[in-house]
Amino acid sequence: MDISNCLKLTVETGKSISENCKNLLTLKAAHCALDDVIMNGISNGCRQLDYLDISYCKEITDEGLEGFAKNKHSFKGLVINGLVQLSGIGVIGLIRNSSKTLECIEMGFMNTVSCLVNFCRRSLMIRYVCIWLNVVN
Repeated sequence: MDISNCLKLTVETGKSISENCKNLLTLKAAHCALDDVIMNGISNGCRQLDYLDISYCKEITDEGLEGFAKNKHSFKGLVINGLVQLSGIGVIGLIRNSSKTLECIEMGFMNTVSCLVNFCRRSLMIRYVCIWLNVVN
């Protein structure tokens, strides 16, 4: 499912996805109005999800990713660029649960990229890691 650039998502939208898309494998939601409440609903309802792109969903914090870690989601692909409110703990929880399945992770323009890079290096199953750094002159 691709809902990228959808700026009018509501809690009801997230609830509808989580209740009606239980076998959803792929969610592309870059540049959306997702928040922690919506993400927790999706993590509880869409247990088959193995590819997630939530790049630049600026309202998502570690709390919004906790549900995926608690529900032991194991992703094959994660695209998490520009999640500026993350401390890294939420992302590490996602990666840790996906250590045997994760093939691709793309992250950047985040405050915690350096600690995540070190964590990814230790996860040998990852085939593709793309890190975008914000270079300031």
